[in-house]
Amino acid sequence: MASKLDEEDLQALAQNPVPSWYILKCQVNREDKCVRTLKGRVIQSGLEKYVDVDKIFAPVTNVESFDQKSGKKRVTREKKFPGYLMMKMILNEDTWFLIRETPGVGDFAGSSGRPVPMKTSEAEQLYNEAMGIDEVAPTVQTPYAVGDNVKIIDGEWQGLEGEVTAINMDNGTVTVSMLLMGNLGEFLLDFSQVVKKEVEG
Repeated sequence: MASKLDEEDLQALAQNPVPSWYILKCQVNREDKCVRTLKGRVIQSGLEKYVDVDKIFAPVTNVESFDQKSGKKRVTREKKFPGYLMMKMILNEDTWFLIRETPGVGDFAGSSGRPVPMKTSEAEQLYNEAMGIDEVAPTVQTPYAVGDNVKIIDGEWQGLEGEVTAINMDNGTVTVSMLLMGNLGEFLLDFSQVVKKEVEG
């Protein structure tokens, strides 16, 4: 839980009574629940004048991956920083108490759990990405990496093995280097046609 405000913290807050963005630690995989709980407690406590309820959120990002079963690309929303949430507020004794008494929410992210405001531009960028206001290119997660040893499981080269030398996420293909009739060659294959050797049963 967030530690108690000391005299130095109180003096700093008194000099800066304006809303700022803060990062809070929370329980991993409970980010959304912690956000809902915090929002409810702010409203219940009548602290909306200090806390922007709409700007309590867990940063998320788009992640593009390839579904080997369907052979299609898919985009999912995933936590950008698991175990952390953000909120915009005026930090004072009331809001500090609210945070430290909220189940699942821990210290402020920063040195020794001390509240250090984020840069507004960075915070707003994360907020806009999470809300879908700004179009951000998805992070690409490929099922393969250059150098992976793979086995071909479909097509005319089924049963042969080789090494991934190139990946094309846009087309969902890999280039595989392998021996064929004593000659080393490179072959273009769909993601669904190969499997990493280490994942074989």
